[in-house]
Amino acid sequence: MMIGFIEIFFLFILIFLFVLLIRWPISIAEERCVSETVLNTVRVLSWLGLIFGVTWVIAMIVALLAESQIKSDSLDKLEKLNSLRKAKVITEAEFQKEKKKILK
Repeated sequence: MMIGFIEIFFLFILIFLFVLLIRWPISIAEERCVSETVLNTVRVLSWLGLIFGVTWVIAMIVALLAESQIKSDSLDKLEKLNSLRKAKVITEAEFQKEKKKILK
């Protein structure tokens, strides 16, 4: 029995959708700018979902709940900016201007 073009086409589509599903938690983690350690954890758990389906669910949870690296970077920048303002290195107007840039 030969496999026809239609069967091969549907198999290709199925594999493509499966890879997209596996990559979904990874894409979420990348978009949220999580730390490299968390991103690697999500990658491993997501691909292990091929064997153990529950690890994909864990990867999705980690990707959604992990702390974004941007938030902590912004907080560090704001704290540094505030210390510059308190030390009178920058003016209040400069502080407010830079604060708006950071919080965007």
